[in-house]
Amino acid sequence: MEISDFISLGALGISIAALVYTMISSRDQKELILRETELVRIQLEKEKAVLRESESAMVSARLYEHSKGRWKIRVFNTGPAAAKNVAIVADAEDSFITENELKRKFPVKKLTKGQHVELNAFIHLSSPGKETIRLIWEDRTGASREENVELIV
Repeated sequence: MEISDFISLGALGISIAALVYTMISSRDQKELILRETELVRIQLEKEKAVLRESESAMVSARLYEHSKGRWKIRVFNTGPAAAKNVAIVADAEDSFITENELKRKFPVKKLTKGQHVELNAFIHLSSPGKETIRLIWEDRTGASREENVELIV
């Protein structure tokens, strides 16, 4: 064997090593691309959830004693978006809220973040200890939403 044969074999060895290194690097690069794609998908899902949450209203209510023997129900919006067409449904026959009070103040066309509506609650000795009311509203998500709230004396 001549020296040129050794040089050729060395070049062949280096070429084979470079080919193996390129194949390994290519495989690792594909794995990194798949991981990056998965991370971008997860980040997009989180951003969509944040966007949906920023467009939704969260309406709730609570019963509190305004002054000695006088009770009120406060209906309020704690969500970042405005609630539209807010309505209350009190199913109980001996409800804390009278029909006249409900008809006079509800439905509310728009209840923005932090805004509230107060209703007089008529509580007497024979009133039940708690009552469940249903709040119904719409928000920017376009869906009609509702929540059952339990008012406890």
